[in-house]
Amino acid sequence: MAETPANFDFSAWVRLAQSDPDQFEASRLELIEAFLASVPEDRREQLRRFQWMIDRERERAKTPLGACVRLSEMMHERVHGDGGLREQLEGLTAAARGEMKDDEPRAVAEILEFPNRGENGRGVGARSSESAKGERPDVEPPADGPSRDAPTGGDLDDDPTA
Repeated sequence: MAETPANFDFSAWVRLAQSDPDQFEASRLELIEAFLASVPEDRREQLRRFQWMIDRERERAKTPLGACVRLSEMMHERVHGDGGLREQLEGLTAAARGEMKDDEPRAVAEILEFPNRGENGRGVGARSSESAKGERPDVEPPADGPSRDAPTGGDLDDDPTA
């Protein structure tokens, strides 16, 4: 049963499901595989994972109607839920217009300049006896002093709240 959306015969599939459920399942899997083979390779893995999720929901349902409800809820969540299609499209539209929502956090970061490797060639992160004591002679603070968020003294792994 090689069908496309243009010639999909729902009634024929219903009859097949009622008369020969095993053949229905085999034909369903064949159609899914044919579709997956037709999509660009870079999208195929994502769609296979999505199909896996669909199959698990169908297995968990006790009845075909239950499976339909589960899949409907899953699709609704993917469209209207957090990070769903609707939210993504709204974000793209706002970005295209140069708008940002007031409640969206803006990414702010301070760019740190890392020093060149020292004379000993050990580079940043290598511990010397001085850095083990909390001193870092190979790193100078920025000209305007350390930022209020920058760790001061000690190892970078030290907990500032301790």
